[in-house]
Amino acid sequence: MVRSRPFLRALATLAALLGACRSSSTDQFGPYGHLSTVRAAPASAPIADVELRVAEVREHTRADRKHGREVRLRADVKNRSADPVELLPQECVLRDAGGKAFGAARLRRDSGGRSAVVQPGEREGFDLFFPLRPADPAAGDDGARDLRSLTLDWALRFAGGTWRETIVFDRLVVVQRGWLGPYGEVTIGSTRTEPTTEPQVYRDAAPEPRQR
Repeated sequence: MVRSRPFLRALATLAALLGACRSSSTDQFGPYGHLSTVRAAPASAPIADVELRVAEVREHTRADRKHGREVRLRADVKNRSADPVELLPQECVLRDAGGKAFGAARLRRDSGGRSAVVQPGEREGFDLFFPLRPADPAAGDDGARDLRSLTLDWALRFAGGTWRETIVFDRLVVVQRGWLGPYGEVTIGSTRTEPTTEPQVYRDAAPEPRQR
């Protein structure tokens, strides 16, 4: 059977679109948002709500103009007390799955400046950047990091004390699938399933929406 050229071109276009629908994978870390309610004592009133998540592992240009890699960790702090609270970046330590520490955290405040203080009743977002470069070159640290999981030690100072907590973020392999829509468009969909293997694999997974 002989097909017309327009028909063959239409088949080629369809094949290209279907090719674009193949699965692709990206790496993320879960839980997508770990929410901690800071209290002075278990039965006391909440002092602050702090949500932490690993936002990305990214390439960046360092101050010496050399390229490096770093982990950007997101912290959202809502002060529910009558006194200021302060995130303590100097006490935030990130370690890989093998226990190797990343470089010291660099803090960026959403509203500008370098202050990590959140006033009563306010909410503020922070980015904490942890470089993958060797923490101690003299000790033979070659900068290699095992990213199967990330362990974060973090601290928040409040009136009368300091809250300290350790969180483990597991590496998630996120697989998104696309399909061809009725008008030729490629639609990307996502659903959430339970993890199966290590590192955890979420098929068709997408980060949960952050609550404000």
